[in-house]
Amino acid sequence: MDQVPEILESANDNNGSRTIIKTVLGPGATVVSHYHTLFTETFEVLEGEIDVWNGDSKITLTVGQSATIAKTIIHRWLVGAKETIVNLTFIPGNIDVERAMKIIKGLGLQQDGFYTQLSATDKDGLVLVAIIADLTHSNTIGDIKKELNKLYESEGSKIEQVKTELLKKYSNNH
Repeated sequence: MDQVPEILESANDNNGSRTIIKTVLGPGATVVSHYHTLFTETFEVLEGEIDVWNGDSKITLTVGQSATIAKTIIHRWLVGAKETIVNLTFIPGNIDVERAMKIIKGLGLQQDGFYTQLSATDKDGLVLVAIIADLTHSNTIGDIKKELNKLYESEGSKIEQVKTELLKKYSNNH
């Protein structure tokens, strides 16, 4: 089971040069294909193994290995059969990504019963996906992009309201 992410280095403390987040990912954890335009993303494996697709190239990273995804490159990742611990580094740093991790951390603790898996396809799960994608500046592609666009058309104000509530509750607005 995924565990709460930990911000090891905040862009608030290094003039925005980087954000480093340590996260524990459960077996089979994954994320949809997406790309970022604001920062590069580096995966560094501390324990376990993770497959990272850097464009069309699949890279299997094991302990001590890392891979950097350049801006605008479509990527995704998939954890293997055992728990994996990864440091994620975003350059330049990004406070919104940090805020998203604080929300995931709060929801991951299941403090308020709102938590659903980020891959969920029910409406509450998609609202959460939309919020996290927005805060992490993840530009989704394909079917999930179509679903999120439809959701924004029908539920845009609800998404913004829930995002505001989650930011207030979990990120201390910074």
